[in-house]
Amino acid sequence: MIEAVNATSIDAPYGVSEWDVSGLHEAPSTTVKPSRVRESVFSIEGKVIDIKEFADHQQPGMSIAATVLIKATRFWVKEGAADADFSHIDLDKLRLVGQLGGVSYGRVVSTFERPRMRRSNEVLKSELLARLEKGEN
Repeated sequence: MIEAVNATSIDAPYGVSEWDVSGLHEAPSTTVKPSRVRESVFSIEGKVIDIKEFADHQQPGMSIAATVLIKATRFWVKEGAADADFSHIDLDKLRLVGQLGGVSYGRVVSTFERPRMRRSNEVLKSELLARLEKGEN
């Protein structure tokens, strides 16, 4: 999949479809106009809430990056990739890849879980929490 995704960055002439270049296939979306990628294990449809651009200090008036805040409107999970109630996606099936910057990418190859801590269990282990529990600073 990463090779297909990377193929979409080719400097193809105007009018050449990224779908054709990549070999990926379109799947219909329901809450937004653009299609989603049929081969994706997980997709999110969403509406842009805000865009924060970061200025290029060497070229005034230009931006070097942006962060986009999106409100999710629909989630898609490939069959067999989530548990029965769709509350967790199997990360081994998701096979996360992130663009690190420039032409560098990283892959999540291992994950782990940690149980949530409960204050009532931790008060006995922490002087600070014990003082806070008593209303002391």
